[in-house]
Amino acid sequence: MGGDQDSNPDRAVVLGSVDGIEIVLRGVRCTSDGVVMHLYGRRSERTDRLDAEHLAAFEDWAHLAVAAKERGEPPPLPPPQPGERLNGLGLTLRDDVDTTYRWQSSQAGGTGTEWDAVWRFAPGPPPEARELTVAIDSADGRPYTERL
Repeated sequence: MGGDQDSNPDRAVVLGSVDGIEIVLRGVRCTSDGVVMHLYGRRSERTDRLDAEHLAAFEDWAHLAVAAKERGEPPPLPPPQPGERLNGLGLTLRDDVDTTYRWQSSQAGGTGTEWDAVWRFAPGPPPEARELTVAIDSADGRPYTERL
């Protein structure tokens, strides 16, 4: 998933930016149980800088963790991955029949998928819904509507 983020830029839907990073909607999958959205933070000088800062902080943490282990102490928590900020997007979901969607979970980051995120909402869209709108709750957000 991580390597082909912009393999088809004509289909990339920019929802807005968060913390200087463009958030792109890769896809929406609707089932009877819920809605799954795949997003990513578009690679840029900013993401590269955040990745480099994280790598340096992680290396510092590794030294501290080894030293703590040698002293018989629990290691400190590792630094958060920069892509984790995608978990706090303020993503909203609505449809044309006013269904109340509940956030279920989100996950972002990880080795090799640093700027990828998956968000899950429930319930699935009802049969009478014809449009699903995804938006980021931010000043520069651009809602995206998908026909069902």
